Amino acid sequence: MGLRLDRPPDHLTQCLDPHAVGIPACTRLKDIPFPIDMVSDCRPEGYVPDIARGAVAVDAETRWQQRGLRSAEADRIATEAGLDSVRDRCLTIKAARTSPL
Repeated sequence: MGLRLDRPPDHLTQCLDPHAVGIPACTRLKDIPFPIDMVSDCRPEGYVPDIARGAVAVDAETRWQQRGLRSAEADRIATEAGLDSVRDRCLTIKAARTSPL
């Protein structure tokens, strides 16, 4: 799943899961019609390196592996291309802990 979160105060999400309810969906990262800040996923670990390659291809700034995902290969792909890379962290928990609200 690919997500794009704008910097505050605008928060836009684009989803690659066509079954997600209420979120516009695309089937490929390159089809998202705006710049991508972050690519996050919770797919099985075997998919994670290809998702990292996709994040590099669209010039994302950050590659986020959700809780339980620890692909060293995906981390290497992202960091060698200059992306920030996060492994084994829940984006929702992190956002709640750092939110000023």
